[in-house]
Amino acid sequence: MSVDTIRMVPSRDRRRERHWIKENRAEYADQWIVVDGDRLIAANVDGHKAFAAAKAAGIDVPFLVHVLPEDSLPFVPGW
Repeated sequence: MSVDTIRMVPSRDRRRERHWIKENRAEYADQWIVVDGDRLIAANVDGHKAFAAAKAAGIDVPFLVHVLPEDSLPFVPGW
């Protein structure tokens, strides 16, 4: 692929979404959430359902994140 055929896609600043997740993560541990700016759009244990709810709410490009518990232990195989 030559440089002439690469299409640059603009990225969106997601600082507000990351800040919202940082502040509210304890309430949504082990769930899939969609955040738009500083607003929760959807939360569900099923990522497909959270994504579908965001699309139904009119969000073109949902920011879908799986929120891990803050104190989750690392996986260690063989223990």
